[in-house]
Amino acid sequence: MTLTTPFPMPAGLVSNGKRRGHVRVGLSYSPTFNGSMGSEYCQTNVSAHFGRLFVNRTTGETRFQGELPQIPEHTGQNARLERELIETGWKWSPTKLYEKTFHRLHVADNEHQWQLTTKLLLRRELEPDRDQIRQPFWVGIRVSDPLRTTDVYQDMRQQLSAIGLATPIPTAVRVPATGI
Repeated sequence: MTLTTPFPMPAGLVSNGKRRGHVRVGLSYSPTFNGSMGSEYCQTNVSAHFGRLFVNRTTGETRFQGELPQIPEHTGQNARLERELIETGWKWSPTKLYEKTFHRLHVADNEHQWQLTTKLLLRRELEPDRDQIRQPFWVGIRVSDPLRTTDVYQDMRQQLSAIGLATPIPTAVRVPATGI
């Protein structure tokens, strides 16, 4: 199961055809467990991919390009092997972090939008029941200006409001102190 959601990026972070910004995506979920499966007790895996969608102006076809590596980043020539993904890539881990700072990311003419894509991977035993499985998850996205010259909060709020996703978030929250 794949879920794709468009995500507006702050226009104030683009200057002279280049984008700057720091993006952090946190993902958390409570996987389905099966204790009788030994080391494969975790039965569901959710992953996130945040990046740009490009449109071929001739054919109309789209191509997604992920822009954020998972932390810790997959490294080495065996980065695609299952063992490497499990040991260093947090595969089957219920918490994941993706992060990158852009200093001069080229804004292409055929860049259509940014988007968040989440994917659900199931163990073989659960595949026949894929349509009935509901895996709740939480994703938090933080976009900031590494130069601290742009009001990213207001820019994002306006763009999210334009597509009907804005939620008033207080910029300061007071938490009363309590005695222990």
